[in-house]
Amino acid sequence: MENGKRAKATKNQMNVVYLESLAELFDDENNTTSYMMKMRELYRHLKRSADSCDDAANVISDIIEKS
Repeated sequence: MENGKRAKATKNQMNVVYLESLAELFDDENNTTSYMMKMRELYRHLKRSADSCDDAANVISDIIEKS
């Protein structure tokens, strides 16, 4: 259960970092459009990874609770 809580907390933290990173990326007028799109895609993949870890933690927690 403790690991599940940590996974959820990490996912929530990743969401905050994702939004902050996007804001910084688009606020910097020195970034080219190409660079911004590449970094945005990278950020999205990292966020999806955190979401997937949270989903896996939920499944594991459900299995442990049912045991």
